[in-house]
Amino acid sequence: MTIDSRSGIFDLSCTDENGTQFIVEMQLGLAPYFVQRMKFYALHKFNTLVERGEFDYANLPKLYAITFLAKSILPTASFHTIANVRGEEGEIIDTQMTFITLELAKFNKQVAEIETDLDKLVYTMKTLHNTDPHTVPRLLGRGVAQASN
Repeated sequence: MTIDSRSGIFDLSCTDENGTQFIVEMQLGLAPYFVQRMKFYALHKFNTLVERGEFDYANLPKLYAITFLAKSILPTASFHTIANVRGEEGEIIDTQMTFITLELAKFNKQVAEIETDLDKLVYTMKTLHNTDPHTVPRLLGRGVAQASN
């Protein structure tokens, strides 16, 4: 809470060289209302991008709300969900604000099945606490000798 209004506090907030905004939130425990919390965080950040007075909304930067969840909360089968404003036929209406959710509990690939950089990231996040240190460099496509340089 602030004196004049509520504020959003997230784990990481950054801006790239093009002005694109990123907010990142990580949640280890079960959070059944996490979607509502992410909407609150994203809309709070969105409101800080709008200047007082006459403002050209066409110049708003893109905003990505990225969440890493240890548990499953979405009613989707995939571990990786991207959401934008869509119409009733599923057509994208707006991509200015994008919600990206990664649910580690739904990721069940084994090392031999890993193909993409996203697979590598999520596998590493999910298993690093009990992974042999020699496995990580091989997983990332580098030999152990190269990884230590």
